[in-house]
Amino acid sequence: MSARHESLRLIGPGEPSADPAERLPWAVVVDSTYSIRDAIDALALGPFLRGDHPCARTAQLERVRPDAPLRPARGRVARTVRDNDSGAALVVGPSWSLRSVRWSGGSNRSHCAGWRVGAANRAVSHTAVRAPIG
Repeated sequence: MSARHESLRLIGPGEPSADPAERLPWAVVVDSTYSIRDAIDALALGPFLRGDHPCARTAQLERVRPDAPLRPARGRVARTVRDNDSGAALVVGPSWSLRSVRWSGGSNRSHCAGWRVGAANRAVSHTAVRAPIG
């Protein structure tokens, strides 16, 4: 029995290749099991999935000062939530977005944080991360 072969189709110079983000069926379902922090996470993924901010970086920090703002001094706070010992924020700037989360963890209940920045290119992502945070 012979294997089935498909013809190879080349993209001509006049045909743009399809952006993978356009083919991605992206939907967010929010119900009573999700927190407001989950909604901020979903909003932060939007620019990355659309391709507006195709470069992303993440990090986690330990022993964070409780009053540390965890965001660059420049930029607009689009969403924020705070409850008990945790919180999250979505901050947007020109060609970048930053999502930060704060929580208490570890054996000594020290303050921890994580952030994810999405940017138009790598240079912008490095600049947004290196900006003063407060």
